[in-house]
Amino acid sequence: MDKETYYDQTIAPQLAKIAADCTDHGLSFIAAVQYSPNDYGETRMYAGEICDALKLIQLASMTQGNFDAFILSALKLAAIGEINATNSFYVKILTQPTKGD
Repeated sequence: MDKETYYDQTIAPQLAKIAADCTDHGLSFIAAVQYSPNDYGETRMYAGEICDALKLIQLASMTQGNFDAFILSALKLAAIGEINATNSFYVKILTQPTKGD
């Protein structure tokens, strides 16, 4: 059995049960399992609003290792207030208008 099939048939269902148990008890859950150099499976369930750390973990997974996509997406989330970046020195630098704007 190859790794992806093993993940799909064995690991993913177990993670889904753990995630459901977590959310039943008010806990949010994220897990990622890499089964080949460029592929992975992910299980996530949220119990209500999630914290910024989990939002960034989810974002890292969604952008699949593309650092530029991650940074740009994080800046967008900060701009619309989905994550709190008010104390971030780098967000202030990257989002302030340039001279002439």
